[in-house]
Parts: sequence; C-alpha cells; structure tokens
Amino acid sequence: MVQFASGGFQQRYLGSFLREVRHFDPYESDFQAIQQEKPDIILLGIPQFAEEGRFDRLANIAPTYLFENPVDDWRQTLRTVGKLLGKASEAERAIHEYNQKAEAARSILKHSIGDRSVALVRVYADGDIRLYGGPNGYTGSVLYGDLGLRPPKLVHDLIWGSSEWMKKITFDMLSELDAQRLLIVVDEAGRQQAWKMTSSEQWKSVPAVREGNVYEVRSDIWMTHGLHAHYAKEPWRFILFMEEGRRTFAEAVMLAYSKEEVEKWGEKMMHQYCELMQAHLLIVIEADPRQKQFEDAFSAAAAFIQNLQLLAWERKVGVVWKTNDYNWHPKFLQAVGVKRGERVVGTLHLGYFSDNKVPRPKMRTPIRELLTVHHE
Repeated sequence: MVQFASGGFQQRYLGSFLREVRHFDPYESDFQAIQQEKPDIILLGIPQFAEEGRFDRLANIAPTYLFENPVDDWRQTLRTVGKLLGKASEAERAIHEYNQKAEAARSILKHSIGDRSVALVRVYADGDIRLYGGPNGYTGSVLYGDLGLRPPKLVHDLIWGSSEWMKKITFDMLSELDAQRLLIVVDEAGRQQAWKMTSSEQWKSVPAVREGNVYEVRSDIWMTHGLHAHYAKEPWRFILFMEEGRRTFAEAVMLAYSKEEVEKWGEKMMHQYCELMQAHLLIVIEADPRQKQFEDAFSAAAAFIQNLQLLAWERKVGVVWKTNDYNWHPKFLQAVGVKRGERVVGTLHLGYFSDNKVPRPKMRTPIRELLTVHHE
C-alpha cells in the first residue's frame, strides 16, 4: 500500500491511519516502486493520474480503477471503493454515521450563526485567489449541502448553476464578497500574496473581516474530500491580546468584578496584565450540546494547551493556564469576542521569567497510590 503525496502536499490528517505507509507521487511515474509494493488493486483518484500511458503501465501491475469524477459525490466514491474492496456494508455504515453527525452539526450551526452567509477563499500556490462554493466539489457540497449554510451573493452569481466548483477572483472583486463568516486557505507558496490580499482595502471591506469572523483553515483538510477530511476540523480557535490589546483584556476582566473588587484589585491587576505579562491567549471551542463531542473537543484543546506550555517553557517563555470565574461571565465573553455557542477552555498568560525564579517542583502523589490494576 502507498498513499498519495505530490510536491509539498501531503494529507497530514490521515497520518494516524497511515503511519507506516510511504508516500507516492503519481506524477513521477515510479512504476518500479509500485510494483515492489505488490498491490492487489490500484485506485486512481483523478483522470490526470492515468494520462501519458500511465493507466496501461499500472494496469500491467495490478487491476486498476479510474475514478472519473470522485469530487462531485464523495459518498458514491466511497460506495465504489467499498464494492471494489469487498467492504460495501462498512462503507454504507460509515456514510450513515457521517450523515447523522452532519445533521447534528447543521442544527448547531443553525442555532449559533443563523442565516449569516459563509464563504471560503483560497490563496493558491501560484498567487491566484479562488472563491469556492459551487454545489459540486469538496467544499460547497459540505458547507452549503451537508451543513446547510448560506452562500453569499457572489458565490451564487459566479459559481451557482455552473459545472464549476470554484472561480478565480481579483482583488477588486473582494469588495463584492458580502460574506459574514469567511474561511481562508493559504497555500505555503501563496503566503506573500495572502499578505497583500489581507492588507488591501478591498479585503477590509468584506463584512466578515470587519467583524473579525475570518478563520484560516488547513489546505489538506479543506481542499480534499471524503469522510476523514470532513471529520478532521480542529475544534478550537484562539483570541490573542498583546501590546495595547492587553488593556482590552484587563478591562474585560474587570467587567466581571464587583465595584468593591475593582477598587481593591483594579490597579494591581492592570499593572500585572498590561506590564508584567506580555500577552494573553484565550482558547475557545464550540459548546457542542452532545456530551461526547463536547468532551472530545475539550480534551483535545486541553492536550493542545499542555503541549503549548511545554514548547513555550523550552523557549524560555513562561505560561500560566487559568480557568478563572470570568471565563463564564457574559460581559467578559462579549468584550473579548467569544461568540454565542462557544466555550472558553482556558486563558494562557504569557511572559518571560528568570531561571533563578523558576519554582521548585511540587511533590506529587506516587503513581502506585493512584493506580488500580485488574488482572481478572
């Protein structure tokens, strides 16, 4: 078995499933490498993989199946894979489970953002700016089909009703993009162009940009299709306060305090939050009403925070993770930009420290006193 990779693109979200499976670039046509794998079947995801005589060469190695349009209907693609591998029932079960989760997510989104329009823009490696969202393809079919989100007028005008699932747009056309929520994918080679785009007045005129509702998402998840790609959205987002933003954070905290507490602690707190600490980072997740999904997201975010703390300490950056009462206070949440349907996992206070002031390790309960072992 081999897994697809091309140039610098890899489907990293599949890493936990394909740890020991080596990458293969079908455009390089290394037929000897494929033959060494002794495949039982070869699946070609797009017609380009079969061009220039590659299909015949691969078919001489093992039975080869070419998908003509796998992007348009990933469910049918999965059903086909299931039949080819003798796992048709497993494919149907996976699709059923996905449909249930998509319906639950659709209900949550309807409650949290209502009828607000959503778009996805990609800055491609060659610098092109692409607007996604046709009813076909791997983006529009999920955003506007499975999740029931509303596309903005520009998506309707440019893509809807056509056979295409994306359109190239110019800087000037950004001012016509009336999206109230915006997802952005930036290819690594397109970073410079993305900086120019996000610095432009046209970009700043987009409602989602003005309201702070722009979210950068990963190319390997959002620019592909299939079950695991649709599942693999990170459950968190971040709100960072630094420089003058530290005062905004401190003032938001004081909104959760009583008048007496502000008089007693306000001056000291402003000094700590605005001078001694260099930044404040809020980690926010969706408050999924389904207990398992919420606990999964909360646990993942907590693990992320722990990893971030360890990395920061290696770089001589001090981090304190706090879950103070203000994380639940409505005035604080509104002031810092936490949206309806979201939950603060914790606040990280960041700053520098002296080696001679690092606290000594605390005594911990021995693991044998906490461990219960069952032999039967």
